[in-house]
Amino acid sequence: MTNWIDRLQFIRETPSFVFNFTSALLAIVGLLAVFVSLNTQHILQKCRELFWQMKSLKATFDLGISDANMYDQIARDFYSAYVIYKSLLQRDTKTKAILNVTKTSIIAVLILWWITLGVLWIQPGTSTYPIVDLQWVTLVAFVVSVLMIWFLVHLWNLDDIPRIGHDLLTPEEITDMSKNDSFMVMACTVMGMTYYMGELYVTIPYIKHDITGENQLLFDNLAVRLEHVYLDLRDADGEVHESYVDLCHYDPEHWKQEMILGQDRYKFLWSGTAWFPLPAIPSKWGVFEVVSFRVVLGLSKEDSVIRVSYPSIHEDALLEQVTRSSISVEYKKS
Repeated sequence: MTNWIDRLQFIRETPSFVFNFTSALLAIVGLLAVFVSLNTQHILQKCRELFWQMKSLKATFDLGISDANMYDQIARDFYSAYVIYKSLLQRDTKTKAILNVTKTSIIAVLILWWITLGVLWIQPGTSTYPIVDLQWVTLVAFVVSVLMIWFLVHLWNLDDIPRIGHDLLTPEEITDMSKNDSFMVMACTVMGMTYYMGELYVTIPYIKHDITGENQLLFDNLAVRLEHVYLDLRDADGEVHESYVDLCHYDPEHWKQEMILGQDRYKFLWSGTAWFPLPAIPSKWGVFEVVSFRVVLGLSKEDSVIRVSYPSIHEDALLEQVTRSSISVEYKKS
């Protein structure tokens, strides 16, 4: 033990060397922290602009939309804002590496400081510093260490924009309806309806992840149900009776079952959209022939019910794709 302590004998200038070297390192760390902070502030400001743009698009439905052509513009604006928002929130590997170097440097400096102070306490005396001076140095070092730890805690999540933004949501919280359904009405603007070879599908766009390349639904875990399925029927004399039967009213247990449109539930992907199968539409209704049909989807939130109407689809069509003709939001009574 004595030999080990003898080897740690410091000359009076040794602590000064340690603190000078670590101060130079902290100066570099400060420059790196400023670079990361400015970069993060710029991203945070842009993300806030995009987030409020998406919220303002959602708010337009509270005022009511009479022009169906506006749905396409709203869907395009939301899609472009969301894609940029999601791209900005993906953690940059260079920024992450700089942060790791900065955090490691601060931890290393704190360790060096307290090792130096510890050795000085083991070897107090004329060859180092008087005990009274050590007490003051230790007190100052403790205060500075607390401030550096506070800085380190705030620096730790500097690349986590939603956490430091407070009012921002992660991309998953915006589009995963099982986590947050506040943007459900925006999902209705991008849902389509496709009739292909006698099968009916709901379609939702998907995007490719910038890093992994995986296909991800623009909106996930969306709970929908068939609210109405109106059939246009032709009788034996060739006369067509429009909206003669509502299948959901005739057999609600079969037709109005809720379905979850999720990442692992689509049947296949085609042309940038994921296809989710719906119950098959009959080609005949008793003695009547089904000419065409019209579908209304229903979605429920805690405070409202959303209904999405689609144009008529011909029953004998090989492939027919339609987009929503109207979206209505009905708020529940509190």
